[in-house]
Amino acid sequence: MVLSGMLSMEKFGHVRLLPSQHGMIVPAVGVLGVRALVDAAVIIVEDTSAAPTTRMDEDFCFRADRLLIALLEEAAERGEASGTLWSHLQERLAALEPIGGALPVPGDPRGRKVALGILGDPADQATLEDWGNRVGACRRTLQRIFEAETGLTFRDYRRRARIHHAMAMLAKGESVGAVALAAGYENAAGFITAFRGVAGMTPGQYAASAREGRPTLRPLFGSSWP
Repeated sequence: MVLSGMLSMEKFGHVRLLPSQHGMIVPAVGVLGVRALVDAAVIIVEDTSAAPTTRMDEDFCFRADRLLIALLEEAAERGEASGTLWSHLQERLAALEPIGGALPVPGDPRGRKVALGILGDPADQATLEDWGNRVGACRRTLQRIFEAETGLTFRDYRRRARIHHAMAMLAKGESVGAVALAAGYENAAGFITAFRGVAGMTPGQYAASAREGRPTLRPLFGSSWP
């Protein structure tokens, strides 16, 4: 679970972006890479039991509440989760509803380079034509790749990646103006409009809820791995 910052997990060609106060249950099989897009404080709890609990054998992205965060922090302090603590964790996880969080990365190597470039530097203002020159493909080809393999246009893909990056910065207490510039927006007004369109709330509302440990976002991407 991510306490602060933002974590990226790649599995079978899809990237799961986990902002502050979000977590994921995932079997180790198939996880290709994990990296912090913004400095992240993370709690990892491993289920080593012979018979994994429900949801321990499936991909499951969740938004943590204060009780779950407290249970996970206690498990981290102990160095393990067992006995009554493990039972409480199982009960809390079973009560949670899955949320969206999968941002597909195209399998086509040209589209993949573009997508990973956007995730690595969301403030990059390169157009689709610019990206085409970088990866050796025309604009229309890249657009087809994104629409066919992610279900999103290039513009939508970049906007959602930028907003997720912004969430991590806002959760760390950065100002709306600074976050807007870091996310590639020329002014706060445009950023606020884009943020509201993707997250369903203003950056200020998100920052306030993140400080209280209860972000209330609507799903940003798909609800599961393919």
